[in-house]
Amino acid sequence: TWTEWVFNQMEIQPGMRILELGCGTGALWREQGHRLPSDCEVVLSDLSRGMLRKTVDGLPVEVTVYQGDAQVLPFADNSFDLVAAHHMLYHVPDIGAALRDIHRVLKPGGRLCAATNGTHHLQELYDLLDDTKILVGLHGQIKRSDSAHLFGLESGVPQMKAVFGNAERVDNEQHLEVTEVQPLIDYINSMWGT
Repeated sequence: TWTEWVFNQMEIQPGMRILELGCGTGALWREQGHRLPSDCEVVLSDLSRGMLRKTVDGLPVEVTVYQGDAQVLPFADNSFDLVAAHHMLYHVPDIGAALRDIHRVLKPGGRLCAATNGTHHLQELYDLLDDTKILVGLHGQIKRSDSAHLFGLESGVPQMKAVFGNAERVDNEQHLEVTEVQPLIDYINSMWGT
C-alpha cells in the first residue's frame, strides 16, 4: 500500500520525535501506527480543525495534535528528528517559508520526508476525459491540478535543496489499474462533477 511504502521511506527509529504537517485524516498512522516503536513521540497537525477531529478517532498510537500553519510552526528550534509533509506542501501559500521553518524545527541530522505527485499524475485519466467527458456527464473545461508545478516530483527537489542543501528523490513505482467503469466515473464526479 502507499502508506506502507511511505512509512518505510521515513526510516523511523526508536526514540524519534516526529511531526506530520497536513496530517489530514491520519491515514498513515491509522494504517501503519502499529509499526511505530513505542518510545516515539508523534505530533500531528493540520490547518483544518475539522480534519483534526477526524484524525484522532481510532488511531492505534498515542499522538498530540495541533491546528496550525506550516509556514509558522509553534515549536522550538531543533525539536524534531523527522518531519513528514505528505501531499500538502503544494497547498501552502509560501512554500519557501514552510521549508525554512521545517528546517528550523529539525534537529541536526533530522530529515524531512515530503511525498508528492509528478507532472504526469493522472495523465491517463485526463486523456480519457478529453475524449469522453460528455459521455460521463461533464461539461466545460476540466481543470487540471497545478500541484506538481508548485511542489511536485520535478519541482520539489530544487526547492528543498535551496533550504536544506541536499535532497533526494525516491519514486514510488506502484501503479493502479482500474478494471471497472463505475468506480472511475464516481471518482471523476467526485473531482469535477456538479
